[in-house]
Amino acid sequence: MDSFDVVTLGAPGAGTTMFLAAMFSQLKAGQPADGPFLDISLAQARMLQRMPSAAADPEAGWPQADPPAWEFTCCTRAAGRVFEIFRINYLDFAGVRLRQALFGNTAIGHRFQQKILSAHALLGVLDGLALRYLLDDDPRGERRDGLGMKTVFQIMRTHAGHRPVHFVVSKWDLLADAYGLGDVRAKLMEFGDFAALVRSGGPGRPAPLVRLIPVGALGSGFARLDAAGIVRPARAGVSSPVNAEIPLVALPVDFYHARAAGPVLSEDLMGGLADVLTPAAPWDGTAGVVDQRSAVRETILNFRRRLEQFEERYPASRPDSQPAEHG
Repeated sequence: MDSFDVVTLGAPGAGTTMFLAAMFSQLKAGQPADGPFLDISLAQARMLQRMPSAAADPEAGWPQADPPAWEFTCCTRAAGRVFEIFRINYLDFAGVRLRQALFGNTAIGHRFQQKILSAHALLGVLDGLALRYLLDDDPRGERRDGLGMKTVFQIMRTHAGHRPVHFVVSKWDLLADAYGLGDVRAKLMEFGDFAALVRSGGPGRPAPLVRLIPVGALGSGFARLDAAGIVRPARAGVSSPVNAEIPLVALPVDFYHARAAGPVLSEDLMGGLADVLTPAAPWDGTAGVVDQRSAVRETILNFRRRLEQFEERYPASRPDSQPAEHG
């Protein structure tokens, strides 16, 4: 089966694992009855499924989950069958593991160098709370970020090439009441390495395809900032993630458009991508699924539709476009 390797970077506390838990929650089997969904090993599924409830109810305790990689299989259900479309391996170098890779553990540092050079795409998780403080001109923004955005931007700029680069803006509920994604984009463009990454294209040197993706791992209303800028729990309840599926949805589409380097993918996957990612490709649900290539085609059509809807809601999600005042 085809596999995409994605190196994941983020500072401690940025919310990397919560984002993955939310993505799995939005795309796990049975949601919807037909169409794409994610499968994962039982052990990793149990770890991820505990995280939203633990975050919504801090007294329940935080699950211990820190594997070096999260391995998902993207499947689609159609015509009474389940088709495995591709595997996606999130290679986790966020939090403590990023510190070890850069400053301490030789084995982890060597693995980091190998994986970031061979990955199909790069994913950075940016701490939404740190961004809120920065946008508020609150000095806690610099203190909270620590080994964070500047380091991630520097690594991305150095290693991106022309591969897809996605930035998840975590804890979006702490930002969305006061700021839009255009405001976040403008603040990030003040970081030299981020701006250089976005503007790195030139003659014979294509720029990486960069996206900003606001993600609320629990949804809205679970936490709020009080008058002193302290995060307070607002309520308990059932989580309803926002945009957590978009990094996965965008990955094969962006990889195809970027023609990024990496291991060769199968004819079924690349052919299905080519069938879909043209202006004339029709959308007809899953009625036309008869074999592996048509299952790929319908999955990518589903992904393209979701991505188009996301881009309509968040016109500033492509940092190389004109900044938007809101959204």
